[in-house]
Formats: sequence, C-alpha cells, structure tokens
Amino acid sequence: MSLVHLATPRRAADGRAWPVLLGERALGESLQRWLHRSLRLAIASGKLAPGSTLPASRALAAQLQLSRGTITAVYDQLLAEGCVVARRGSGTVVNPKLPDDWRVSPRRNRSGDGGERGSTFEPRTSLARSVAQWGTPFPLLTNAGEQAPLTPHLCDFRSFPIDVWRRLHARQLRPSRLGLLGDAPAQGIPALRKAIAEHLAMARGVSVAAERVVVVASVQQALDIAARLVLAPADLAWMEDPGYPGARRVIEAMGAAIADVPIDVQGIDVEQGMSIAPAARFAYVTPSRQAPLGVALAPQRRQRLLAWASSVSAYVFEDDYDSEFRFNARPVPALKAADAADRVFLAGSFGKLMFPGLRLSYVVPPAALLPTFVAALSITARHPNAVLQAVLAEFIDSGELDRHVRRMRRLYAARAEALADAARRHWQGQLALPAAQAGLDITAALVDGTGDVDAARRLRAAGLGPRALRAYTSTRWMPCALVMGFAAFSEATIESAVRKVAQVLR
Repeated sequence: MSLVHLATPRRAADGRAWPVLLGERALGESLQRWLHRSLRLAIASGKLAPGSTLPASRALAAQLQLSRGTITAVYDQLLAEGCVVARRGSGTVVNPKLPDDWRVSPRRNRSGDGGERGSTFEPRTSLARSVAQWGTPFPLLTNAGEQAPLTPHLCDFRSFPIDVWRRLHARQLRPSRLGLLGDAPAQGIPALRKAIAEHLAMARGVSVAAERVVVVASVQQALDIAARLVLAPADLAWMEDPGYPGARRVIEAMGAAIADVPIDVQGIDVEQGMSIAPAARFAYVTPSRQAPLGVALAPQRRQRLLAWASSVSAYVFEDDYDSEFRFNARPVPALKAADAADRVFLAGSFGKLMFPGLRLSYVVPPAALLPTFVAALSITARHPNAVLQAVLAEFIDSGELDRHVRRMRRLYAARAEALADAARRHWQGQLALPAAQAGLDITAALVDGTGDVDAARRLRAAGLGPRALRAYTSTRWMPCALVMGFAAFSEATIESAVRKVAQVLR
C-alpha cells in the first residue's frame, strides 16, 4: 500500500497531517484510475471526513511522484462527482454535505481494492468462550456523577484534594526529575514500594519489606496474574458465594473449575469449602469486609483458612478492597498479617481510597512466587505510569493519604447515617437496613415478599441504581436483598433516593 499524508481541516491552523493508506494498484490499472478509486474509498469510508482538506495538487504530485496533470485530473473528476468542493483560499475539501449513499456502512469491512470482506471468530480458548458468553465488557468503577443514586461500589472522588495532587504532580515534572519519563522497574519504583510497605504496617497490620511489594494497575490485574501462575485448566478454586463477579470472571476465563463456598455472618464457611473442594489450589476471599454482604471473617475461620491452605499447598488471594473505611467498628487487620506459612497474596487498590482513574494498586505475593510474578508482569503489562507512581509515593509520605482517608471516613459515616435515618422514616415494612459499620455500600433485605431482581429492574427504570443480591451469586439460593451505595452521594441525594425507592416498591 502507499502511505499518503492527507490533511485534516486543522492543517491551515497548526500544520498537522494524518497518514491515509491508499490501496494497491490492480494489475494493468492506470495511475489516474488507481488514485481516483483510492481517494473515493477514503472519503466514503470516513478516513477523509467531511470538511477535510486535500493536499495541494503540486504537493501531492511530489509525494506520489506523479505528474501534476494526473492529480489535477483526479481532483476535477471528484469535483464533478460532488464528493469534493473547491473553496477560494482553502483549496480542495471533502464535501461537508456528502450524500448518505456515498458512505460505507461501519458494519462492513472493505478491503483496499473496494471489495467487501467479512470475517467471523470462533471462540476456542477458555478466555474467548467466557468473553463471548458474557457479551459485554465487565463494568468498571464509574463516575458518581454519571451513575444513578444508590449505585454501589462507588467512592466520592469529587472530594479528593485535587489541588494538592496537582502541586505534587507538577513537582515530579521538574527538569531535574525527568528520568521518570523513561521506563521504570516492572515491580514499581522503589519510593512507592517503600511508601506502600510503611502504609501496610500502619493501616493493615502487615509487616513486609518494600522488596516484597509489587505495583500493578489494578487488583483485577494482580488476580489475573496470580491465578495464571497458580492454577492449571480444570484446577479447583474457591469463590465466595455471594461474591465479587469480577473475580469469578477472571477464574472462569482461564478455564479453572469454581467451587462456590457459602458466606454467612462469620464470612466464608471454611468447613463447607473443605467439604466441597478439599484439594482446591486457590481461594479468592474478601476477609476484612466481604463483598457484597459486608461481614468480616471471624478470627477462628481466619486461622482455619490459613491452616487449610498450608496443609494442601493452596494459595489464598486476599482482596483488601475498602477495609480502611471503618466507621464504628474496630479496625480488622489484613489476613496476610497472620500468614505464617506465606500462602497469601495481599492485594489492595488506591482507586477506592482516592479516585478510580488513578489505576494504581499493589500486591504482596508469597516470597516463593515473587520473582515469577514480577517476570509475568513485565511481559504482560511492563509497568504502570512511573510519574503517577512518584506522585502517589509523595502523597503517602507527606501524610496526605492518611488525612484524606480520615476525612472520607467521617464523610462516609455521615452519609451512612443519613441513609439509615431516611430508611427508618420511609422503608418501614419494605426493607430492613442493617447498621453500616464500614465500606461504601450496604445490603438491605426486602421484607415484603418482593423479588430482588424484579425490584432492581423497577428501580433502574425509575433512575435509581441498587443491584439485586442475586446478581452476586451463580448457583446458591439467596434471600431477596438489594445492594445499595451511599458513599458517593450527598445526603440530599440520599434522602430523595430513599423516598423514591419507597414509592417504587410500594
């Protein structure tokens, strides 16, 4: 193919030009016919958008090494067909009012020779089959301003001290620190790993050297790598039931078999897990605050879980996703703090603590797996943004993270109380709301016989965002309940949403 720089409408203002691939000449095809066909296709397919400026005939002739007469003849033919127009002082531009019958449907895949070419994909791998079954990308953290009130799992990033962050970011871009613009260690920059290790010791009761910490883009990425290192296809993995759907998708996508282990008021039922799948190789848990029920794993079950993993050489993945937002309850140390046999991956995210778009998280793998984990990370994702790593390290070291978490803890506690107060006034006989001890959301039981799937559907239609508890389980019967978020929404929004829930479910 021939690479031709055809200008956009911004050419006159800033000199930009964008490459457009022109198709190969057919055998025996004249140069004039080839160029006319290629430009027509570029216009019809949208590569040259309406209003785009074509190069001057003299410049295009020099670039393509054709005679200027050939270029002029092609431009005249395009003018006669109405797909370009000539403007005094602006040269030749693609017709801004191009007829619809000129456009190629975006669903069609046209080859360079103008013929249509379609393709189909037959999923053969476990990942391809799983993605095809899901149908849509998994929903990520989304902006509270774009979400319906009471949508769960959202933090209030609008309360983040953005001016402090901007100042720290500008400091990292000083000329003396431009080394951060190059590649960084796959494990993460030393300053951030040291800051995370100190944070874990203070906030999560985990004493670990900075050399053991790995910086990743997300807990989801850490889980994906950990599972691929530990699990072979058809190996068994424990999953909490109900539990976080994103973790289930990771395990399903690699072809492992899932053993659903029930959750009760003491967290994951380890004895049930040992009965269902005693020889499992992997367990995904949220022990500090279970997702979505919010319970903490009881001390005796923590010990039993760690003892089981050690006895069968299994690994436990601890997702410590929002445990630092505790209101009235005593802090719960991470499971990793009691991991004497070193069988636990501890993973946590700064997205919930600060803002989702940061895309920086951490994982502490078992020591025996650390070199392999870092090597796998280096060939799959290289490393997260080094500049943001440096900014985050200074944000932690300066005490700003601790101050921010304490502020948000107070704010979220007030919003949880606002939800509880509004529920007492409006939900009598409809929903039973437990006391919120921690986190960003809470699960309320439907007490009037309404099904949670139907209730969630009706609430969505009314512009509200609670999710059915049944969406968090695949096989187990669950009581009818709704998972509701409060952290990302103002007290006034919560009051209005609670009233609307009562009206919809009445």
